[in-house]
Amino acid sequence: AKRPKYLLMENVSALVSDKFIGDFNLLQSSLQKIGYTNFTQLMNAKDYGVPQNRLRVFMVSVLDCSQAYYFPKPFPLTRRLKDVLEQNVAERYYLKEEQVQKLMAATQSNEPQDNVMLGWTRSNTGKGDPTYHPVSVANCVTAAKRDNTQNYVVEPQVQQVCNLIGDREGKFANPQRGRIDSPAGLAPAVDTAQGGNLVAKIIEQAKTAHPSRGIIMIKNTPCWVRRLTERELFRLMDVDENDIDTLLNAGISNTQLAKLAGNSVVCACYYHIFHALFIETTPPPNTQTQLF
Repeated sequence: AKRPKYLLMENVSALVSDKFIGDFNLLQSSLQKIGYTNFTQLMNAKDYGVPQNRLRVFMVSVLDCSQAYYFPKPFPLTRRLKDVLEQNVAERYYLKEEQVQKLMAATQSNEPQDNVMLGWTRSNTGKGDPTYHPVSVANCVTAAKRDNTQNYVVEPQVQQVCNLIGDREGKFANPQRGRIDSPAGLAPAVDTAQGGNLVAKIIEQAKTAHPSRGIIMIKNTPCWVRRLTERELFRLMDVDENDIDTLLNAGISNTQLAKLAGNSVVCACYYHIFHALFIETTPPPNTQTQLF
């Protein structure tokens, strides 16, 4: 009835599967009959600056269209998972011992390299127990928080350990002595450091500091595991920090905030869609306008 000049639709990628493609084509046909030209594309958030593997179908429909619309082209991802993580996280996000054991039973790898998260895979039907493995971008943020949808942050305990392997007085003249570092943020050589069984000492120190947290061993390094915070979830949706502050201070429960993030849209994808629609009038070379 309103006939706006532009329409924008987003939906899950299953919309173009054999099961639902007929419905999608019917929608496009209905819009064409009343004067719209439709342009469709699959876009993944990780191809537009956000470290989240979120594949969605987009359709831009233009009324009385006089020229083709060209979707923005993907570009290399430079933002990393660690760029969205908070430094000081409340205790409630950390997994307990029994939760850690259950998670590790479903983990395929114990070498996350330079990654800081465990993501999940599951069968095409979505049934069965998930398996976890290191991920360079977060799995899709969802409204449903079940074991087969969670992203988990792995926090290696590789802080300063001078107090564990000091000299006779328990101190080092060089404060960097005893520090465990690696480009990956892990400590592959921790078991060879002087002072005996340093791994056991670090585990003991970690358990003393936070007795309720479960510990897993990755590359000979004790690690804590936690869920993403609500702020981190909204960062993975590319929400502005000021807007996140507003959301977190709005009196909404943490459970509802997490659902809100999962049901939201990735702002970066919309930015680039609108930029290509209203700012970039020159179509990029070798661009396809219709896929379905």
